[in-house]
Amino acid sequence: LYVDSLVVDIYTPTGDTAANRPVILLSHAGSFLPNSFTGLPFGTKSDSCLIEMCTRFAKMGYVAASFDYRLGWNPLGADQETRAKTIILAVYKAMQDAKTLIRYFRANASTYKVAQDKFVVGGSNSGAYVALAAGNLNQGSELSQAKFVDSTGNPFIDTTLWGNFDGFGGQLNNENHAGEASDFQLVLSLGGDVGDLSWINAGEPPVVAFHGVADPGSPYETAVVIVAATGQPVIEVSGPGHYIPYGDNLGNQDALKGGDFCAAPASTDGNVYEGNYPFYGVGFEPWGWYSAATPVNPNASKGRALAYIDTIIAYFAPRAYKVLIDDTYTDPCVGINETKVNDVDVELFPNPSSTEISIRVNDASQAIRSIQVFDIAGKLARSEDVKNLTRYTLGRKGLENGVYFVNIQFTSGGQTYRRVMFE
Repeated sequence: LYVDSLVVDIYTPTGDTAANRPVILLSHAGSFLPNSFTGLPFGTKSDSCLIEMCTRFAKMGYVAASFDYRLGWNPLGADQETRAKTIILAVYKAMQDAKTLIRYFRANASTYKVAQDKFVVGGSNSGAYVALAAGNLNQGSELSQAKFVDSTGNPFIDTTLWGNFDGFGGQLNNENHAGEASDFQLVLSLGGDVGDLSWINAGEPPVVAFHGVADPGSPYETAVVIVAATGQPVIEVSGPGHYIPYGDNLGNQDALKGGDFCAAPASTDGNVYEGNYPFYGVGFEPWGWYSAATPVNPNASKGRALAYIDTIIAYFAPRAYKVLIDDTYTDPCVGINETKVNDVDVELFPNPSSTEISIRVNDASQAIRSIQVFDIAGKLARSEDVKNLTRYTLGRKGLENGVYFVNIQFTSGGQTYRRVMFE
């Protein structure tokens, strides 16, 4: 048995004194294959989008981690059974790795100053498959249905070889951090699917899902995954267009409800589901950026990706706060029609800043009535009465390093939001 170490990059807040920080674990895309095999410029814990999101989460007070997991399956298998069996085993082993990392943080809670009951498991694309499996795949019966059984009648996953769902036991398994719990409280899925809707049962963690509806490799609804290089079928899976309503009917999404949060676009069935944010008109990983020549996502510029990440953070943060920190938390949403966001020409500079930000209104018919500053979780950090000025200096005044949203309200009754950063 060959044993090697998996590696994790850990991002921690600086300058705070918190001792019970929430933890968010993110795993990378890459179709469960090393990028040395695929030739693609992504597929590691150092993917640009993961660095960006982990950095932002650390500034919000999370301990964030981008982690490696075991890779390998046979997309070029001569038959569908081989392809299905090897990909399910890849998901299973990676799920065990995610749970092992949870136990690592619990075992080292005092070192990283983390809470024992505030964990999020997430990932992008194949990493999101891992997170969803970690949240939902936990019963032997879920691996004994026909689509997960080979032609000899044996389940694809032999637990006597590979161990149980948490990564204990098994002749080919290496146990770590025994005695620590593997559970977590929330899933963040960025483009992921579940192996089957039957994996989802009442009482499992709620999911916040973002998904490019046009992604051919990760179906938004229920469809058969196809090997991109050959066009051969692998296995049928279900995306958030189906697994979110399914989990919602079981009550699993209830923890996200009641916050009066801004809603996402409607799903393909015309309904809006709490925790489900479909991105229409885009496919694979629009929040990622890499070489302009990348065939899987040729429009993946940094500016475009950051705009998607802004949306992801703004939607996810208040919901995570409600689940992890305060289940009574509410953040009343101001709709776009009420904010009149395009009516007033406003400049904020310098941005980012270490001390203060100047706000200048370039519209002679407008003046600033008041300003509110919200942290990234949606909590009001400061409110200032401006007294009808067209020039105003927003001082830092003790705000921690990080991203904030400034709500500028005008004497005309309109208002606008701007994103600023103190560093």
